Amino acid sequence: MFKQFHMLFCMCVLIAFTAISHAQSKLQLSLDAPATIQAGENLAIKARVTSPDEQAVTLSFKDQTVTIPANLIYIEAESLGDAKFEVDDSDASGNKALHIKGDYQVAFKAPFPQDGKAYSIWLRARNASFCLKGSDHDNGSKSREIQWSWSKKTNYLWRGFKAVTAEQLGKVFMIMKSPKSQGFVDAVLITSDTNYKPGRDLTSPPDVFTWQTLPTSVGQHTLTVTATCKGQTVTATHTVNITAAPITEKPTVNPSENLKITSSKAVDLSTLITTWDKQTTPYVLNSPALDAIYDAPLFGMQMTKPNGFIALQCKQFMDLPNTVSIPVNAKANGLAFIHTQYMQRDPFHAVAAYNVIYDDNTTEQILLREEVNLAGSLRPAHASEARLLKTIGHNGVDYHLFLFPWVNPHPGKTIKQVDFTNHVNRANKEENTTLGFNMADATSQILLSLSTISDAKQALALRDAIANHGEQLSNTASATVDYAKPKGNISRGLFSTNETGTLSGRDERFDTYKGLLDEMGCNNIRLHSNFRLQKIFPTPDTEGDFTLLDERITALKAGMPDRDIMMCINRVPDYINPSVAQDREIFARLVSKLLAHLNAKPQTFVKYWEIYNEPFSKDIPEDRGHWKMYNLTAQAMRKVDPTVKIGGYAPCWPILNAMKDFYQHCHEQVDFISWHKYPTGNTQTPTDHIMKGTDRFGLDVQNVRKIINDITPGKKVELA
Repeated sequence: MFKQFHMLFCMCVLIAFTAISHAQSKLQLSLDAPATIQAGENLAIKARVTSPDEQAVTLSFKDQTVTIPANLIYIEAESLGDAKFEVDDSDASGNKALHIKGDYQVAFKAPFPQDGKAYSIWLRARNASFCLKGSDHDNGSKSREIQWSWSKKTNYLWRGFKAVTAEQLGKVFMIMKSPKSQGFVDAVLITSDTNYKPGRDLTSPPDVFTWQTLPTSVGQHTLTVTATCKGQTVTATHTVNITAAPITEKPTVNPSENLKITSSKAVDLSTLITTWDKQTTPYVLNSPALDAIYDAPLFGMQMTKPNGFIALQCKQFMDLPNTVSIPVNAKANGLAFIHTQYMQRDPFHAVAAYNVIYDDNTTEQILLREEVNLAGSLRPAHASEARLLKTIGHNGVDYHLFLFPWVNPHPGKTIKQVDFTNHVNRANKEENTTLGFNMADATSQILLSLSTISDAKQALALRDAIANHGEQLSNTASATVDYAKPKGNISRGLFSTNETGTLSGRDERFDTYKGLLDEMGCNNIRLHSNFRLQKIFPTPDTEGDFTLLDERITALKAGMPDRDIMMCINRVPDYINPSVAQDREIFARLVSKLLAHLNAKPQTFVKYWEIYNEPFSKDIPEDRGHWKMYNLTAQAMRKVDPTVKIGGYAPCWPILNAMKDFYQHCHEQVDFISWHKYPTGNTQTPTDHIMKGTDRFGLDVQNVRKIINDITPGKKVELA
C-alpha cells in the first residue's frame, strides 16, 4: 500500500511540473512534518519550495544548509521496485536497497516529466553497470536503451545519465542491470538543472531535514526553515509537540539454552586451514579458552575443534587469501559458523561475506556486518544476530568469537560450496569514520568452524534463539527523570573536557574558550595534544621552554583555583625508544623535570599525570618497554612530588586484555586507569542501535574494576 501511494505521489509530482508557469517569480516555501513525535525520535521535515525562474534554492535549518536544484525529484529505489528485490543495506539511504541479480533485469520503472524540459537523471548504485531505458507506454512495453553507465565499483556512487526530454525518452524511464554481476540500487534523482551534480555524501533527499530529539526535548517547539534564491529570502515554520516516551519493561527472553541441534554435521576444513604451528600472523587463538568453547555443549551441534584457522587478507598480511572456497556438496536447511575478526570497521558496515553457491551456480550472499553478526577487536563484544562464545586476548588484542546461524532460503538445492571472501570490502578498506586513525585496512576476518543443519525446525529455532539472546541487555534498569526538579549535586568529575588546539593558540580564541569553560563549570581539563614533551624539550639536553604552558595553566586556574588539570604525556619523543634502558631513563628525567617546574608554583600545579595516550592500537611489544618506562617514570615523579596522582595508559578502546597486561606490570605505580571509548557509529548508524549500547559504558567500568580487584584486592584506584 505504501509503495502504491509513493508511486502515485511521484506521478503527481511529475505531472505537476507541466503546470509550472515560466512567469513565476516569487520564492515560495512550505513545510511538511508530523505534529507530534516522541522524545528520542528523529523528526523529518520536508521543505517544499518553488523558485523564481526555476533557479537553485539554498535551504537552511539549524546548522544544516543545502542547495536544492530546480525541479528536484528524489526517489528511494525500494519504493518503486518489486518487494522481492528489497534488502537491508547499511550503506544505502534508509538502510534499504534493491538487490538485482538477473541478467538485463529491470530494477524499476517510473514516470518521466512531460513538460518538454530536459532532465538529468542520477542513479545511486553499486556493484554493476546500469542502463537507462525509455518507453512511450505507461506499462514500459517496447522499451529502448538510451544510455549505459559502465561502472562496477563496489561502493555506492552517483552515476549520471545525459540530459533527456520526454520526446527522446517517452512516458516512463527504467533502470536495467548489466549481465554477469549482481547490482544494488539505492536511489534516483531527477532535476531540470543539467549542471547539477550530487555530492558523494548525498545519501538522503536533500530537501528533507532531520532533527534528532532528546529525552530532554519534551514540550512544544517551533522550528524555522529559511529559503534563499536570487536575493529573495523567505521563512516557514512548523510547530511540533514532543511527548515523553512511555517506559515499557522489556520481557525476559528465554534464549532456549536447552535447545539441541541434533541434525548438524561439521564441514571438513582441515585442508584449507593454516595450522597453529605454521601461522605467521599474531592471531593467537589456540589456548585453553578455545578448548573451553568446543568442550561446551554449543546447542549439541557437531563442531570440529579446529587445528588452525582460515583468515582473510588485509593490508598488514597481504600473503593471506582474500577468498577461500569451502566445498560442502550437501543439502541443508541452515549453516552455523564460528568466526572472529582482527581489528574492525564501523558498525553495520559489511566487512566480508559468505557466498553460498548452489549446484545450479546460483548464489546467496551472507554479508558479515560489524556488530550484526561479528565484532572486531576494538568493538563491544556484542552482535545482534550472533552469539558471543568467548573473548580470547593475546598481547593486547581481543578476539570475540561468535556463533552465527543462517537459515537457507533454498533447502531443496545442493550447496556446492561456500566462498569466504572480503572482496566486498576492498573498496572501502581505506575509509574509517569512527577512529582518528585507520583500522579498516588492517581488518582480517577469521573462520574457525562450519557446520550444516539438515532439520528445518532446528535451523529456525537456532536462529531465533540467538536473535532473542542478542536482544537482551544485561544489568539494565528503567528510571523516570523530571529535568525540572533537581534532587542533588552532580559529581564535579562528570563535567570535564579534553584540551583543544585553542589552548595553544596565541589569539582571542583562548579567552573565548576559557570563558565558556568557566560558564559551564568545567572543573577538570585534560591537556592532551598541544603540549607534547618534545615541544618543551626538543632534544634530551635542552633546558625546556615552559612559557606557553605556564601561561595557559595559570589562565585556566584563574578564577577557579580548585580546577584540576590532567597533564597527558601524549607522545613519546622521537628521540626516545622505550625498548632501550638508557632512553627510558631520559624519558623519566624529562617528565620529572616538567613536574618539578609546574608544581613549584600553586598557579601551575598539576594534580593528575597521565602517562601515554593510545601508544599502540595492535600488539603490545613483547619486551614490555612501555611498561618498564612507565614504572621508572612514576617512581622518579613521586620523588619530586609524592602528592601527585599518576596513571594511564589511555588505550583507544577498553581492551581488557591489554589493560590487564598494563595493570599486572605497573599496578604498584597506578593511581588511576584511563581509557577512551569512541562513538559507536557514524551518521548512518541508527540511533536506536547506539542507545541500546549505552549500558556497555557501565559494563566497561565493571570489567576494569574487576581487573583491579583480581590483581590488587582492596586497592582504591580511580577510573578516568
